[in-house]
Amino acid sequence: MEKMTKVLEQIDVEGLKDLVKKAETTP
Repeated sequence: MEKMTKVLEQIDVEGLKDLVKKAETTP
């Protein structure tokens, strides 16, 4: 489960960055 958590954390960070980019570009 530890591996999964680390992977999820990484995806979460990348996903958050992506969401921020979308939020900035979306009116």
